[in-house]
Amino acid sequence: MGCATSRLNVPCEEAAIINGENLLLFYSRGIESIYKLLKDNSKGGKVGKKGMKAVKKELGTLAEEYQGKVEGFYNGLKDGDGIKLTTFTALAALLCKGSGSEKANALFDANDNDNQGKLSKSQITQMIDEIFDLATVKLPELASPSDSSNEYTKESMQGYKEKIEKGKPKDKETLLKNVVGDLEEVDKATFVAWFDNNDNRIWLGSTSLRLQLKKTGKKKSSGAKKPKAEDEVKEDPKENPKEVPKEGKEHRKKGKEHHEEHHEEAPESS
Repeated sequence: MGCATSRLNVPCEEAAIINGENLLLFYSRGIESIYKLLKDNSKGGKVGKKGMKAVKKELGTLAEEYQGKVEGFYNGLKDGDGIKLTTFTALAALLCKGSGSEKANALFDANDNDNQGKLSKSQITQMIDEIFDLATVKLPELASPSDSSNEYTKESMQGYKEKIEKGKPKDKETLLKNVVGDLEEVDKATFVAWFDNNDNRIWLGSTSLRLQLKKTGKKKSSGAKKPKAEDEVKEDPKENPKEVPKEGKEHRKKGKEHHEEHHEEAPESS
């Protein structure tokens, strides 16, 4: 059974996660402007209390009944007295609009603390771990409740998460190998160019990444059976406006944009 959210035909559990992600109000924003906002409001590599206030003000006002849920989510991302710029940028890359190269640029710059123009294999490994953790563990915590238009059970959501988890080890290895290869460090041009390929953009979108992991996990469990239609992303590869959730239609006081995240059908994992 699949659930439709705007132009995406996805499992109901995924639709619920998307609706929850929309509470963060990144969906209509471009990664370049959001990365600048985060960087300008960071100090010592973190976005602290003062910076967070400025970020929230720019993103827009959230309905009061959902503020506690979102505040709890951000508290879970804190490292000491703030959220690391690398973590916040990874979150924005997963949720904001933008091309693969634009998202890769932001991720590279956030992790290149010394402005060396290169990232080590260890740094890229940590980046990948953070992206995967946000997409598969942290963001699903925001999933909207089951309702008549998007029904799922606690058990089905847990099962969905477990399928995603099964694909993580192999896909982490695949992504690291593709980006780094046998090198010990990668320069910015090489890093950005790899993600600029349309086939590789799926790694930097929350929904497309989860669907890729689910597909890999299914192969691991069933001997590489062909994925069912519900595992595929039905969309125009150049645009994918997401549905603003029912509980989020009154979230913003400014802007009339619809959520548009660049997800693509997850390719076969090598």
